[in-house]
Amino acid sequence: MTTTMTALEAARAGLHSRLAARATAAGLPAPAVSRIGDTNVLVESGLPAGPATVHLTAQAVLLGPWGGTPAAGPACGTCVAMRRQRLRTRTEREALETGTETTAAGAWPVLPDHTVDAVWSLHRLIASGAARHTAEGPDAELPRVTELDLETLRVRTFPLLPEPMCPRCRPFTEEAASRAAAEATLPAPAPLPKPRPDSYRLRRA
Repeated sequence: MTTTMTALEAARAGLHSRLAARATAAGLPAPAVSRIGDTNVLVESGLPAGPATVHLTAQAVLLGPWGGTPAAGPACGTCVAMRRQRLRTRTEREALETGTETTAAGAWPVLPDHTVDAVWSLHRLIASGAARHTAEGPDAELPRVTELDLETLRVRTFPLLPEPMCPRCRPFTEEAASRAAAEATLPAPAPLPKPRPDSYRLRRA
């Protein structure tokens, strides 16, 4: 990656500054803002700099995680970033995970005042504990992420499954290290004989 500020980072810095101004005017703490979508967060060097509750992408602003029950386990902004990258198209993932950097075509995303006002209102709703979202079945226990579409301003909330590989809220404990070491010593499964001379060799599932 180059040291030049990307379009998404410039937009993130601008959003953080404008949300901080609204927080100062209200006498409230400013939310931390991260960006998602122009770095590979599945490697340590691409992880967000710190915990955040507002996450800017090229298409939307994500807020959370929020809510959830202790039974679901903890989730954080890094979980959001990692889960979102795993859901990208194959082309997007290859660009992030095998390329060197991404380049935006122009200044994007554009964040007019009414969009920042909407982000601030959603943030305050969540931070105050007044946000509600009902779900049925196992999803009822999961944390939530609220999405504000930057083109339509449509708001939707969806459950977030905590990321098992998250280095922030799933620290690599001594127990996990022992389990990984034990798994590393397991012999590789031996291939089975070919069922026919003209077919592929099989492996046990």
